[in-house]
Amino acid sequence: MAILRSNISRADVRRVARKPMSYPAWIELGNGAPPRPCVILDITEIGAKLSAEGANALPEAFTLVLAVPGPRRNCRAIWRSANEVGVSFVLSVPAAAPVPSHGATEATLPHPPAPAAAITAELDC
Repeated sequence: MAILRSNISRADVRRVARKPMSYPAWIELGNGAPPRPCVILDITEIGAKLSAEGANALPEAFTLVLAVPGPRRNCRAIWRSANEVGVSFVLSVPAAAPVPSHGATEATLPHPPAPAAAITAELDC
């Protein structure tokens, strides 16, 4: 069986264009430990690549904090290396979201905020 290869790079087939940057941020592990510094290397509406010491030891889920106080995004690690981690932003549904009635339409249902709207707006993505 032959393996066909293409001249198209992985970056060219991504669903969402990435915005390269070097922006300081923090990682909150949620276990009472102090926030860990990191740098956002690139970002999209659905995720980011972060540089952080010991990235390969980060838990699967954590919170990315852009500024204190400021925008925060729940993240899930997709891949890791020694000092970098790729994350997807996790949508969280507001706890107080009303239960729609039988007559509700798509336009009247509550929608959570875009996963990275605050971060990309802050960074002008």
